[in-house]
Amino acid sequence: METYSLGGEKVILVSYMERHVPKYHQWMQDPYLLQATGSEPLTLDEEYEMHRSWTQDPQSTHLLCWISNLWLVILQTVVLMLKSWQGLGKEVVLLMMSFAINKFHIQSFRAKIGDSNLSSLNLFKKLGFKEVSYSEALKR
Repeated sequence: METYSLGGEKVILVSYMERHVPKYHQWMQDPYLLQATGSEPLTLDEEYEMHRSWTQDPQSTHLLCWISNLWLVILQTVVLMLKSWQGLGKEVVLLMMSFAINKFHIQSFRAKIGDSNLSSLNLFKKLGFKEVSYSEALKR
């Protein structure tokens, strides 16, 4: 598995490694994060299995964002999940998009955001994203 470390002005994106799974699992117990991502809580063993499936897929790259002592983001090429914007969402999204364009030649991006996640909706609108479809599954 190829690993990455991408530095921005205030954030660093690093490859999602097995050693990160317990922290990610801890995040995913947060009811707000589960609601915002339309996810169900998994056991730690299920999180390890999810990590294995993600890292064995040659078509995907998963990165974590590290800021001080707080993990903020995991992304799969064009899928982004932020636990806390901390005013850094724009930098994270632009860094991720630049990586995807340069590494994978991706030309279009899609954001799936729950309709109650106003901070994410506003950020992506500011970045020029347009609503092209709506899913009742993301309404909470």
